Amino acid sequence: RGLGDVYKRQHLHYAMKMRTEIMNRIHAAELNFLDFASTFRSKSTPLFGKILLFKCLITSTLLGGMITTPLTSADEEMLEAAHIRLARRLLGRRGYRRVKGDFRDLEITSESVRTTLKLTPLRTILKRRRISYFWGVLKYNKRQILAVLFGRGGWDESPTVDENGRVTAAAPPWLHKIDSDLTELMGTRWKGFREVWKRQVLMITKE
Repeated sequence: RGLGDVYKRQHLHYAMKMRTEIMNRIHAAELNFLDFASTFRSKSTPLFGKILLFKCLITSTLLGGMITTPLTSADEEMLEAAHIRLARRLLGRRGYRRVKGDFRDLEITSESVRTTLKLTPLRTILKRRRISYFWGVLKYNKRQILAVLFGRGGWDESPTVDENGRVTAAAPPWLHKIDSDLTELMGTRWKGFREVWKRQVLMITKE
């Protein structure tokens, strides 16, 4: 029916600036919430049903197609703030510390909202999806995609990885992102893109 329907599909609008893309996704998520507001607010709808619907309509709208995009911390914070704001609306009075006309001061934080609705932080979801995507590129030997991720098109001359396997300043932002994800996941076991790095990544699902 409009913007909300567009962003239910998992693709990016590359003609837009990333901030515009994110704002449009947030607006689309809000429209999707309004479309099903009566279901979200109905006392007859079980909580697990509301959670499932929320993840399908809101989480997917905010994150669909974002795994190949090197979001900044500010970008992730904007998406996370919108996610929590809509989650609070789903919970109604239980989602807010204070509301007009109610003098109770409830201990409700973003973390307690996530716990109640069994929501994973968006940053964590994005990290898992990026690693899974990268694993698939290696598993199925998608060389062209790997070349793009490493910034090794025929026109690139500056090395994106140094002799010690560390990502250089010339590397694409996404490569820095996945390197950070793998470091966070493996800790000191991740030595960068050295000789055995492909084997390390492909073994992730077996751990």
